[in-house]
Amino acid sequence: MIVELVGFLFLTFFFVIYTEHDIGNIVFRQDSLGKIVFTFHGLLSYLIDPLTNSFLWNWELLRYNYIVWITIYSFIVYLYNARDIQNKIIISNNYTFTSVL
Repeated sequence: MIVELVGFLFLTFFFVIYTEHDIGNIVFRQDSLGKIVFTFHGLLSYLIDPLTNSFLWNWELLRYNYIVWITIYSFIVYLYNARDIQNKIIISNNYTFTSVL
C-alpha cells in the first residue's frame, strides 16, 4: 500500500514537471506585478480539467491528460499485484503437509 502511494506521488510529481516543461504556465505563472508565482489552483484545475472538458481527450493530447496517466498507473499496479498474488498461490501449492501421528 505504501509503495503504491509513493509511486502515485512520484507519478504526480513527474506529470507536473512534464506538463510544466512541455506546455508551461500551469504551475508557475506571472502575477500582475510580473513576478513568477506558484499557483496551486492552476495545478489542481489542470489535473481535474479532463473530468469536465473534452479538449484533453483528443488523441494527440492524451499525454497531457492526468486521468489517463492515473488509469495506466492503476492498471500496471493491478497487474503487478495480481501476478504477485498468483505467485504466492503457486508457491503455497507446491508445499505438501504431512502429519506425524
